[in-house]
Amino acid sequence: MGELLIIVPTLNEIKNIETAISKIAEALPAAHTLVIDDDSVDGTWQKAMDLKKHFSQLDVMVRRNTTPGLGYSIIDGYRYALDHAFGEVCIVDCDLQQDPADVAILHEKSSNVDILIGSRYLDKDSLPDDYDRLTKILSTLANMGIRLLFRVPWRDITTDFYLIKTHVLESVAPESLTCMGFALFSEIKLRAQKTGFSIAEIPLPGYVREHGDSKRSFRQIVTFGREILAMWVDLAFTKPSARKASIANSRLS
Repeated sequence: MGELLIIVPTLNEIKNIETAISKIAEALPAAHTLVIDDDSVDGTWQKAMDLKKHFSQLDVMVRRNTTPGLGYSIIDGYRYALDHAFGEVCIVDCDLQQDPADVAILHEKSSNVDILIGSRYLDKDSLPDDYDRLTKILSTLANMGIRLLFRVPWRDITTDFYLIKTHVLESVAPESLTCMGFALFSEIKLRAQKTGFSIAEIPLPGYVREHGDSKRSFRQIVTFGREILAMWVDLAFTKPSARKASIANSRLS
């Protein structure tokens, strides 16, 4: 199993970046961390560059003069993972709505699957009482809709908290992904399953953002719905890979 790359996408996260990098380094000292900044105007990428002096496993990619957006950032991160021969990749949000220590759990339990999802919805206690109600409602509805539309079993297909082996990305090339918003995290799992890779999920908690503002907007919600429907049409009329598809749906112990 190759080395682990942690992708940290950022946009105006100056209040969170140092804490996030410190916690990742503490929890995963052997992992390499890549901050991918979408040309923040609040000093986030400058702060990340400064942190490189203190964290030898940290690298920073600043996306200037290119199409902005979370999906494009993640695609750049996946391409970086392939180009640098990493064995597996996990995304950790800079607002720390995931605990970096839980990446170690994903790593430990992912030996027999190609993608392992850290699910917020397998256990009823995975989300704190003060978790944003609107976010939870929208996320629950989105997951329910995708399960029905694509006939897949996963409870949290929309989450960006999953560990993916890079051999999946060699088959489902990052440049082939069509969703450029939050729907990208669902697309990579659905295309991987269509190609024949195994996917499972385990319960892991979500957390509340402590600093900064959510990047969610009405426009992004509309884009998410449009991209999911377009992907359904695409996958419905695309023949699956000759490989036998495998969905590992049981909880891993």
